[in-house]
Amino acid sequence: MFGRHTSSSLVRRDPAAAILMGAIKGNNFGLDRSPSFGGQRSAPPQRAMFANRRAPQRNRFGDDVNFGGPDFGQDNPWGHDPGYNFGFDHYGADAPVTVPRPTAAAMEQAWNEKVRSHVANRKREMLLEPNKGADSKVERYAMPTSQAITIGTVLSGWTILANPTVNIRPQRVLSNAPNQNYVFLLTMSVANVNVLVGPGVQDAYDYAAEAQGTSLDIPTLTPSNPIRITGNYTGFVPGTFVVGTNTFFTMSFIGWASIVA
Repeated sequence: MFGRHTSSSLVRRDPAAAILMGAIKGNNFGLDRSPSFGGQRSAPPQRAMFANRRAPQRNRFGDDVNFGGPDFGQDNPWGHDPGYNFGFDHYGADAPVTVPRPTAAAMEQAWNEKVRSHVANRKREMLLEPNKGADSKVERYAMPTSQAITIGTVLSGWTILANPTVNIRPQRVLSNAPNQNYVFLLTMSVANVNVLVGPGVQDAYDYAAEAQGTSLDIPTLTPSNPIRITGNYTGFVPGTFVVGTNTFFTMSFIGWASIVA
């Protein structure tokens, strides 16, 4: 029977494998293959193996270039602060930064998207601030006027004089006449300009809330320029009204007006 192998017998069977596996100490593995592999020429593997047994080891692999030593990277231009600023100071510092020039089609698309976004945002802002950016701020206001009456009691030749608190240009007139033959209008004038240009009277029901096509271009009213309305209440009692009730006949003028605030 064969004897049991020891570490020495295994090394003698395959010295090269033993060196590769680290079973034999040495730093000359492979140095006899070429002038440059390993950095220097040395004795053949067998001589190097036995020489390493006799001579104390002074260097480790890579000690001649400080590989893995405490000064690793100190002389390397890629970074003299290993672990923190590696490559920060020098790597790529001299590389030119180039930005590709966009094509005409890409620039046009970007501009169109910017314009569309601006227009959409402006439309939404106009809902809250329709006068934003304008020196003259104008909104639709209403100027109400009224005449006290008693249901069932005839009132002839009454006159309404009303001054707006701001400048207003009425374009719509509304009345609360519930039926025909309730109130007849004689005049409706601003600064001596009568809006009713015919010789007859006008039924106030023509300006009822459900009336159609009752827009009027009434002259601009100012705080110093009132509107004057004259008319007659016939004493007519609508079906749901109670005789003797004190109430008002009203006319409202709606149009563009200057903002107070």
